[in-house]
Amino acid sequence: MNSPEPASHQSDVLLSKLARLGRFIVFLCTAGWLFPHASTEGMDLTQIQQDRIAGKP
Repeated sequence: MNSPEPASHQSDVLLSKLARLGRFIVFLCTAGWLFPHASTEGMDLTQIQQDRIAGKP
């Protein structure tokens, strides 16, 4: 049986998602001048590049 997650963890996750959404909205409104990496936040771009060079889809 799964135990429910603490309410504080759920609120932290929600605040994190709202903050990310807010940064992305500011990114769109300022044409990328503020928070220029908002669309690639959390991505491992080095790994993606290495996979592409190696020919992986």
